Amino acid sequence: MVEPSDDPEVLLFNAFALGEEMVIAALSPERPDANFRVVRILFETGLPTSHIQEMFAETRSGNKQALLRLIEYVADALVDESDAREIETAN
Repeated sequence: MVEPSDDPEVLLFNAFALGEEMVIAALSPERPDANFRVVRILFETGLPTSHIQEMFAETRSGNKQALLRLIEYVADALVDESDAREIETAN
């Protein structure tokens, strides 16, 4: 869960920081739980499984752009989750 903020820029920064931490952990073979969590988040965004697998494979082969895409997708999902939680709390 990303740390909430009234400032959208701070929320996005927090989401990117958490997204980066989650993706780096997901790439570690010692952290299958982290991998599952990131894959689940990406799958729930509607990304095709083949695209998720391709991004992980490219990232593991050293493609920094693929790593950034993974982090961006996760950060966006975390922001969406935070927004949804805020709406639920307001109701």
